[in-house]
Amino acid sequence: MLFGPLPQVRFEKDDFIVKIEYLKVFIDLAETLNFTQTAKNVNLTQSAISQIVRSLEGELDVSLFNRTNRRVVLTESGIIFYNDIQSVIRKYDLAVERAQKANDQTQNALTIGYTGTDFELRYISEMIKRFNSTHIKPRFNLLNLNHNVLKEKLQSFDCDLIFQTEDSIEKLPDIAFTPLIFGHFICALPNNHYLARRKVVTMQNMKNETIILLDDQFCPPKQATLQKEIKRLCPDAKYLIADSLLICHTMLKSGLGISVLPDMIISADNEITVKPFMNDTTLCYGLAYLKSSQKKLIKPFLKTAQHISDLYQA
Repeated sequence: MLFGPLPQVRFEKDDFIVKIEYLKVFIDLAETLNFTQTAKNVNLTQSAISQIVRSLEGELDVSLFNRTNRRVVLTESGIIFYNDIQSVIRKYDLAVERAQKANDQTQNALTIGYTGTDFELRYISEMIKRFNSTHIKPRFNLLNLNHNVLKEKLQSFDCDLIFQTEDSIEKLPDIAFTPLIFGHFICALPNNHYLARRKVVTMQNMKNETIILLDDQFCPPKQATLQKEIKRLCPDAKYLIADSLLICHTMLKSGLGISVLPDMIISADNEITVKPFMNDTTLCYGLAYLKSSQKKLIKPFLKTAQHISDLYQA
């Protein structure tokens, strides 16, 4: 724990706000129960620690410690005050850290969140390389998390940009969205599955299949809506749940079932076939960021991402 300078020890009579630094001294002493150790921890003398404790006790009009020649123990009031105030101080420190981070808009860094879709795995590296070739190289931080956690990270200033479907963020305040690609749903199957020979897969084709669904908590609204429709129209199908794209991909390769997914999430390879799925839902996929963000690197990176995505769709 870091402690700032303590310019005074006594509280003024009209000082009704107890100084944060003094509360941190109290918390440290409550944890060490040792004036010598706390003095070392906060870089003060033992007499200064004693004065701070007396001032704090006077301000609160309670005794916080019982002190003898041999030991220091918390009083009942001290225990209650410690249990309550430590969480307040932690929240204060976090609030200061987040406010400073949000205010530091000149830092040369971009934090980008992604979920691990096929589009991201193919083109994020290309976007970063292209951006670095035309700008002073910033520090890039990449976070691979599910889309709900990424939204939380964006709103708490822990991400500058996140890859999302538009339907995932359209109701959130202070969020801007830049479209990159438009897509639709496909049916992903193991190469040796008999439906892989069809030109188009329909809901009727899947009625007796084993269907791999993404956990509703980890998929965008349009995906969740379609999955509910599949379960309604295919009551006799068997269902498996995947809580990440990686697990879904692994289950498909293992021949455990088939899945209906956005076409930007997965592509065909030597083990998986993708077929058009009879559904007219359109998906928009892109980058989301805070409207209130003043970080200057965001807009140039968006232009780079749009350029790379145009190549993807060409």
